[in-house]
Amino acid sequence: MAVIRTNEIRTLSEKELNAKLVEMEKEITGQNAKLAAGGMADNPGKLAEMKKVVARIKTIAKEKKFKINE
Repeated sequence: MAVIRTNEIRTLSEKELNAKLVEMEKEITGQNAKLAAGGMADNPGKLAEMKKVVARIKTIAKEKKFKINE
């Protein structure tokens, strides 16, 4: 999955945000399972960036929920 920028996240609806969040968390879980099984990460930097994107999505979803910055 490609990196999603903050301004792109802000344009998504709540349903799209939830879908992206589920998709990213599944991908992170898969990578973590691979690492736990003794494998090597395909791209360690990508895993860290995906975690940051998940945090951004959660933050922006909460902002939208409470109508912050509008």
